Amino acid sequence: MPEPTPSWQGGEPDALDELIAEDSSRWPGYRDLSDSAVRQRLLLVELGGIRRERGLSQTQDAAAMGTSQSAVAKLERGESDPRISTVARFAHAVGHRVEFALVPLPDGGAAVDAQRSA
Repeated sequence: MPEPTPSWQGGEPDALDELIAEDSSRWPGYRDLSDSAVRQRLLLVELGGIRRERGLSQTQDAAAMGTSQSAVAKLERGESDPRISTVARFAHAVGHRVEFALVPLPDGGAAVDAQRSA
């Protein structure tokens, strides 16, 4: 039986989504952080897809990154919280680079300001 598709990949909401909603109601900035984590995971999934499209094995990718095959597998499965430099090495190993941008929060940081003054 195939595993259900996570909501961050278009599947039905699950217990994690309920937890995020609950934590978001207690701390308004939580939603932005969880959205950021989803975007990071999607980037890692995309890098794994690029690796496969290029016909590279995880072992070859790991050698180019200076790490182990199991570390690459964990990255692709979203089982680690990699440093920015690790993501950059992963991208480089598959012929890409990562670009960074600061994006203002939708509320302009009002939720963060409110939390500070509470």
